[in-house]
Order: sequence, then structure tokens, then C-alpha cells
Amino acid sequence: MLGHRLHYSYARARFAWDRFRNHAKLRRKFRAKHGYDLSLDPPITHSDKIQHRKLFDHNPIYPRLTDKIEARAVVDELLGAGSADRYMVPLLAVADRFEDLDPALMQRGVIIKASHGSGWNQIVRPGSQAD
Repeated sequence: MLGHRLHYSYARARFAWDRFRNHAKLRRKFRAKHGYDLSLDPPITHSDKIQHRKLFDHNPIYPRLTDKIEARAVVDELLGAGSADRYMVPLLAVADRFEDLDPALMQRGVIIKASHGSGWNQIVRPGSQAD
């Protein structure tokens, strides 16, 4: 029994080492951006933990959670219909183009967010026009 555990542990460590060695480019980019070396064993900083998860944790739900609209569907699936409306920021509209949004919404003041990225926000104050 112990031999099986050691073999599994060695195989797991070998797999991790091979992946670790093959990510030299990631390590260089990480160092250039953050100013310190990437620590994967164990991950220490929040940025280390994000890189560790990207490399080693391939949970199929993660890609679904990167899209703000799809994340609402995941919350509804996991917690029941309507849960996203209770636990997440209210969703007023979904549109493919800015022109498709209801002009009455713009009069209230809203924050328009892209569902596919981070930091792509447009604040529309009450009575103003968005660019």
C-alpha cells in the first residue's frame, strides 16, 4: 500500500515538475510584470495562486465564470432559479451594441460593463450621454 502511495506521489511530482519546467516563458513574463519570481510550490501571493490555478486546476466551470452573463446562469444552476438576481449585482439589460440599449436607462445613470473583459466599464451619470 505504501509503495503505491509513493509511486503516485512520485508520478504527481514528476508531472508537476515537467509542467513547471515547460513554463519558463510564463515565469519570465511574470517576473517582468510583477518584479519578483513566480512561486508555484507553494503559491504565496494572490498572483502566484492565480497562475497555479491556471496551470494545474482545470475545473470546467472556470471558463463559464469568466463571462459575466454566463456566471449568472451558473449561479442560477447551482443555487436555484432567481439566485443570481438575489446575490449578484442587478442586471438591467443585455445588449450586443450600445445603440441597442434603452435610452430611458441612460437617464437613470448606469454603469455599462462588457461581459467578456475586466475594466471595460462606461459610467453614464443621470442626464448625461455615454461616449
